[in-house]
Amino acid sequence: MIGLTSGQGPYLSIRIGVPPDRAARALDLYRAEMSLRAGDARGRWTLPSGAASLRVERGGERLESPGTSWPLRQLFGTLFVGRGMQRFRVEVELTAWSNDAVALGIRPMGPWPPRFQRPSAYYSAAERALVTIARKVVEWDGAYSWDARGAA
Repeated sequence: MIGLTSGQGPYLSIRIGVPPDRAARALDLYRAEMSLRAGDARGRWTLPSGAASLRVERGGERLESPGTSWPLRQLFGTLFVGRGMQRFRVEVELTAWSNDAVALGIRPMGPWPPRFQRPSAYYSAAERALVTIARKVVEWDGAYSWDARGAA
């Protein structure tokens, strides 16, 4: 149901076998839970993922997209590696892959390759963050009975 694919350069993506509307709602529910747990009025929260963490600073809004290739959701934040000595500003996006699947992607928002930082640290941390978010989308999708409640 989840499969990691590498993209161009530092862009990584993972396919999730959940329809786009349900995946977007599942990500919204997960983001709301994490913001509530963090107790941050501005909606910031941190996603721990092994030796790395992703601090989401903004985003997740529903985007009015003129086409199917536009992201359904975008999150912006900082990817911290190790003890936080290496930081990468990133964008995480959820896009429709097909009628039955979405792609969750991550890319750095600065120049590439970064100066004075190891790109390999970015790749391993970005992959862990994507897998963690993808699992949460699948978990939230499975926890909510979409068919029984219709378009929630």
